[in-house]
Amino acid sequence: LKKTVAVSVPQKSITLLSPNGGEKLLKGSTYAIKWNSSGVDSVYIKLRKGADVKVADTYNGPEGEVSKTISNAEILLWAVPTTLPDGADYAIRIVDGTATVWDDSDSLFSIATP
Repeated sequence: LKKTVAVSVPQKSITLLSPNGGEKLLKGSTYAIKWNSSGVDSVYIKLRKGADVKVADTYNGPEGEVSKTISNAEILLWAVPTTLPDGADYAIRIVDGTATVWDDSDSLFSIATP
């Protein structure tokens, strides 16, 4: 008889906690981007801009890359760039280092001049 052994493969997941929509971030301030995750060793974070958070492209300026691939600490202190245009149509996308799971802000947030 052949014995079958069940092997549990942990599911990867990421859930963005903040900014998750409705926040007003001031340019030049430091904002804590926070998330929960499971089975994820590294992440990278992108700034998105557009009316529909789920299909918005990465902001096409150099500020679109909030972080390169970093160790997964479930928090990143982000210095909100003063060079971003004011707008109420921003979102964050956090992606695991292997680009297999990600999460977007549930709705849009604002970036404004203080």
